[in-house]
Amino acid sequence: IVTRMSALQDIASMDILCSDKTGTLTTAKMSINLDLIWPAAKTGFEQVLGHYPRRLTPEQALKEQQKLLLMMAVMSANADKKDDAIDGAVLRAFERASKEWGDEYTKSKSGYEQVALTGFNPEVKRTVATIACGGRKLIVAKGLASKVMDTAAGGADSGALQWKCEDCTDPDFAN
Repeated sequence: IVTRMSALQDIASMDILCSDKTGTLTTAKMSINLDLIWPAAKTGFEQVLGHYPRRLTPEQALKEQQKLLLMMAVMSANADKKDDAIDGAVLRAFERASKEWGDEYTKSKSGYEQVALTGFNPEVKRTVATIACGGRKLIVAKGLASKVMDTAAGGADSGALQWKCEDCTDPDFAN
């Protein structure tokens, strides 16, 4: 049931709508498969991880990227909203990852601090977190790809932060 006119506009712009008969969408019980966390781009990891202390195999590098992506999702989640479909899925995935990936991963969370969080709203369509890590400040956004990848060039909105990801030059990346 559509309750907002803007929702009709969002539906009209969809290429694909995924649904199922088991009630996943209606019960808002999402989950994250830890093995299927895949980075869409290679840029950015060096800024967060710095240089690796040793040479990693491609499999080890992928695992480190998966761990970092989940950690950034956790740090941009609202811990008070465990009932939220997306934040809840992220927080449950972190709990599973802590068991599967070990204490070292769980302890690594203490190296990050969520300094600020701008919550999701229907117009901006993204959440933005400011995270402190090793004396650096990271800005992490999650949400609608076009609102995360490029707000400065034509996608500007009322959100506090506007930017364009220069490193992502593939025109299909944000579509």
